Amino acid sequence: MNDELLEAIQQSVNDIQDNYYKLKVIKTKSANVNELCKKLRLPYINVNLQLSLFLMKNQPKNNPLTVQQWINNLCKNYQVVVLDYFELLYKPSLKLQPISLMRNLSKYNGIILVWRYDVHRCSNGKISLIYANPNHSEYQIDDVTMEEYMGEDYEI
Repeated sequence: MNDELLEAIQQSVNDIQDNYYKLKVIKTKSANVNELCKKLRLPYINVNLQLSLFLMKNQPKNNPLTVQQWINNLCKNYQVVVLDYFELLYKPSLKLQPISLMRNLSKYNGIILVWRYDVHRCSNGKISLIYANPNHSEYQIDDVTMEEYMGEDYEI
């Protein structure tokens, strides 16, 4: 099954090259995305790890803007980058909308986002990405287009 995920990541890189928004969401529960990225020679960022280090060193007064600038700087040197484990971006105190943030970032950099949560296919052709349960403080639903979503749940 890793071959399917490897192929999906490579296909995502190919798909986004000419798009205005260079965002691709791949749904998987696989823990070895980093290893697959090494095989493909793609930059991989564990956003939670990097963001937690940033937040420990900096106590930004204006978190949303500071974190947006931080992630822009983190990704700016890559033509295409795989972002994984980004749950900290949903922290209510940061006041972010992570999928909108990724879409905006994808105007300048190819972003392959690893999604490990629920997905709902809407009748209007959109895909709803569901983060957390409705009664959770981090609960958010964001829509992506069919072009932005890699349509399978790639397992290990």
